[in-house]
Amino acid sequence: MADVDFISSLEYFGRDVRTGTIVLYIESLKKDTGEKFVKLCKEISKKKNIIAINSGKTKGGEKAAKTHTASMTSPHEIYSGAFKQAGVTEVNSLKEALTLAQIFSKYGKLGNKGGIITNAGGLGVMAADCFSNSGINVSGIPEKILKQLDNVLPSGYSRDNPLDVLGDALSDRYEKVVNMLNMYKVFDFLMVVVSPQEMTQPMETARILTKRGKPVFACFCGGKSFKKAKEYLTEEGVVHFDDVEDAGRILGKAIK
Repeated sequence: MADVDFISSLEYFGRDVRTGTIVLYIESLKKDTGEKFVKLCKEISKKKNIIAINSGKTKGGEKAAKTHTASMTSPHEIYSGAFKQAGVTEVNSLKEALTLAQIFSKYGKLGNKGGIITNAGGLGVMAADCFSNSGINVSGIPEKILKQLDNVLPSGYSRDNPLDVLGDALSDRYEKVVNMLNMYKVFDFLMVVVSPQEMTQPMETARILTKRGKPVFACFCGGKSFKKAKEYLTEEGVVHFDDVEDAGRILGKAIK
């Protein structure tokens, strides 16, 4: 901050052809630079995604910021308003920022129609709540597609979104459903939720998600039994989550 500030950094990365997404960590802006910051972000956000974390929101954070950059923080509401005005996506943690940057870098902004595929009905309901609370449209599945799904899924599946493929689902059941929903372009993106049950195949299910051109995300809600599958998804660049709450919150910030 003594040498390179947000304005000069934004000007540089805004011009850089190799940069598609910009992530900002902001404790404070220099005096009298707010208007220029907003104007510059507005220009850049027309062609690139900008993500920002604003820290120093609390008394303790404000005190820490003074010792870190010798700066006075402003009320958080001022920054939030400026971010909205400038087309900047605000996040609350480094994890959110990096996950969102990965989504933007791979897919850009998402459409708002999300499909949920799950092997646990309860997690499907929770995911639907989280999606809806984040502004994601959890629309139903057209009847003509449900008739096709009737041929590949056992009786008793949910016939709706969230699509509960039942607890005995092997990886091939997930694969058939993902392929069909992508083929018919029902949703802008899919989230595959997997819970650890007796028949679950975490690694095999992870593998079917790695060669998807369309946005497909994973939510593997399990502990040690899913460790290798999650590591594999990370290596293959598949965006994945540990729980549906994180997924709903972050994906909600990725939609247009």
